[in-house]
Amino acid sequence: MKMGNDAYGYLDRRASQYGDCFRIGSAKEPTIFFSHPEAIEAIFTADNVRYYEEKPNIEVRNFFEFLLGEIAFKDTSAANLKRSRQLLRTVFTGGLLKSASMGNCMQRYGQLICDVTDDVIARWQPGQPFYVQSCMKTITIEFMSRVLFGLTEGERYEQLKANLIPLMEPFKSPFYLSSVLFGFLKKDWGKYSPWAKLRQARDRTHEIILEEINERRIRGDVSGVDALSRFMAYRDENDKALTDEELLMFSIIALFNGYETTSSAMTWTLYWIHREPGVYQQLQAEIDALGSDPDPVAIYRSPYLTAVCKEVRRICPVVVNPNGRILKLPMEIMGYEFEPGTQLIPCIYLTHMREDLYPQPKQFKPERFLDRNYSKYEYFPFGGGHALCSGFALAEAQIKLVIATLLCRWKMTLIDNSSVKTEQVGAFEVLPHRSLQMVALQPKTQNISVAV
Repeated sequence: MKMGNDAYGYLDRRASQYGDCFRIGSAKEPTIFFSHPEAIEAIFTADNVRYYEEKPNIEVRNFFEFLLGEIAFKDTSAANLKRSRQLLRTVFTGGLLKSASMGNCMQRYGQLICDVTDDVIARWQPGQPFYVQSCMKTITIEFMSRVLFGLTEGERYEQLKANLIPLMEPFKSPFYLSSVLFGFLKKDWGKYSPWAKLRQARDRTHEIILEEINERRIRGDVSGVDALSRFMAYRDENDKALTDEELLMFSIIALFNGYETTSSAMTWTLYWIHREPGVYQQLQAEIDALGSDPDPVAIYRSPYLTAVCKEVRRICPVVVNPNGRILKLPMEIMGYEFEPGTQLIPCIYLTHMREDLYPQPKQFKPERFLDRNYSKYEYFPFGGGHALCSGFALAEAQIKLVIATLLCRWKMTLIDNSSVKTEQVGAFEVLPHRSLQMVALQPKTQNISVAV
């Protein structure tokens, strides 16, 4: 697909020229993009027998095969992938942030998110510039290390963090990405070899997680509230527990699934809040009204903060569309007949840019989410159907609580208030550029200790 480095612009141009249903690719292997809610509903609700088994795109597949190494999925059948997705969703949605017990979960994990954010910004100084994306990634890695493994300090915690960050290089650098995608570059050329560095970080990460698993097995301790404890306590319909390899695999998948997307969504949120003075003032007033040390549940339920976060995910979704569905059987959508082999793409970005759903779609207007409730076929930043993101509830909570904590603690400003540059990863992931900077102007509350 010839999107170049501007997926948003490319899709805007195609939609302007061809409307809400258009083809990309050859007639032999067509890929059809949709943005009409009726078409989105048809794709998301169709019986799975209409589709071939879901397969991730080659970049994602190769990257996760590298991350997992020898423990990569040995059974890639639809049934096993469905089981894996259900397990992850049970742990991260049903287990950690189940809506029926949102109050208790937010007290437990919500406070953890706020504490991690405070720890990361504890040594900021007035007037200090910071790279927004880098800061949000640090918060995300520290939080995921704690919520997944219950680690808060010590050598294992520090080593895990130190090895996780280098593993994300393939997503940011074409040179590193090539060393994962192309077999002829998978060679150890010494300490400066990208492949050697990546493999070393991966292997050490595996060792650290397996050490934690082994210690817990020896202690017989699977009663914790962290995700690893929940994975270890899991039993299938035959009362069979997960093996060490499976525990490691699910831990790695959980660590990396939301790393880039969540940190990027938080970066976009800080950018838009500080780019729009009216939005900043209204949001700051709502958060200030909660007090200097607000309750995580109260933050999570704040209506304007919720609207702001939704509008950010609408106007600049990190993932412009979820994995496509490849037809195994013919299917009719809105009067069009599509043959087997056709890939159907429910386009997140273009649906979110529909003028009939979102008047003045290029304008940042959080109030649109206060005035109207959108259906899951009109607004779906986390995908939909059977492929709905397994960690969406946790990601949503993290974004809200991190942003609110930052606004409670510091007054900040953008160094450059103009439109932010973007970086594209693969065909369908658009990130705020790593060069985006802000300045921490001054602390706002007495419980912040300014480093000297």
